[in-house]
Amino acid sequence: MSIFEGFFAGIGVYGKAFQILFTRKFFGFLFFPALALVLLFWGGSWLVSFAGDGLAEIVQAKIAEWVEGISWLQWLNSTLGFLVRIVLKITYFFLFITFGGYIVLIIMSPVYSWLSERTEVYLSGKEYPFSLRQLIWEIFRGILIAFRNMIFQLLFTVFLFFCSFIPLIGLLSPVALFLVSAYFYGFSFVDYAIERKRFNVKQSVRYVNKNVGIVTGVGVIFAFSLMVPWFSIIACSFVSILSVIAGTVAVHQVTQKETEKICLQIDTDRLPENLLAGEWKFSFKKFLYDGNTDKIPRKMYTKWFDYDKIKDSLAIRNRRKGDYFVLDAAGHHKKLEDYFVNEKIPASHRDEQLLLAGEDEIFWIVGGRMAYGTGISDATRWVLEITASNSSH
Repeated sequence: MSIFEGFFAGIGVYGKAFQILFTRKFFGFLFFPALALVLLFWGGSWLVSFAGDGLAEIVQAKIAEWVEGISWLQWLNSTLGFLVRIVLKITYFFLFITFGGYIVLIIMSPVYSWLSERTEVYLSGKEYPFSLRQLIWEIFRGILIAFRNMIFQLLFTVFLFFCSFIPLIGLLSPVALFLVSAYFYGFSFVDYAIERKRFNVKQSVRYVNKNVGIVTGVGVIFAFSLMVPWFSIIACSFVSILSVIAGTVAVHQVTQKETEKICLQIDTDRLPENLLAGEWKFSFKKFLYDGNTDKIPRKMYTKWFDYDKIKDSLAIRNRRKGDYFVLDAAGHHKKLEDYFVNEKIPASHRDEQLLLAGEDEIFWIVGGRMAYGTGISDATRWVLEITASNSSH
């Protein structure tokens, strides 16, 4: 999917988000951001007015001293006082539409995190058992991401401000600033769903950049709502809830597409040098085994297999019902589902886990264990080296 297609797909998920909002009766969530925005906007407006009056009085007093006795300059007194108040209010409004949304995201992080989880439960049917430790981590992470995005957006804003003085390029600066804001807001909204993938911040950045179009599309509605004077208070409270749901829907759809399309048969007679499976890249090498066991890699994502034992039917795919792997020389089997449970792999990750498999037999749980009998032995003639790499790892 191109960035352009992803952008419109990101806007398109709002249709589903709107449906979920009404179907699941999440209206109660609207109260919290509305209250936060009202307090933030009106409280800030009062402080700006108070500061503006004080600053205007100081300016007017200074001007009165300078123009004392000059009748034709008396108009400067009231005019500059008025301009001081206007400039402060315009500056406050600019700061509000630029950073006010992040302050709300930081304040509302616990509510938005829970709303995203409820949305994913509705979409996937997967329940997430309550964990106070996990909840605290998700709240902290949400605040960290919002703060990070706010800082980066500030840096881009300063950069684009200076670019605005360049002929022709300056004409595009307002549009670029709006899209930058949309991207970072979208990042914050989709991250409430990404955090349940147990990604760290660096992995989240890679995930978002890979899906930059759809992320920007998710954020563009919220960014636009902040630009509507006065009405933005009402709009943002509604749109922020809608955007959290939309961000979760977007991540769910991306995950579904990646999961559904991964079932790649490997021609072992004509091994490809590289093979792409979603966001994973697999590299293959076949060579004669020299008997030196010290060369066998001990890495999680690089494994040596006995080529002759697995060459008949080989595929990279996601799990299927009935999958198993061999545990020992006696041929004891273990169901893949039981392995996931024992290893405490989150239910949300199991459908995404890639496998090197035959028909129903698993040879390698990518990043995890290999099945017994597929590795190198004294009888091995040919080695098949497989290396898996992922842009998120």
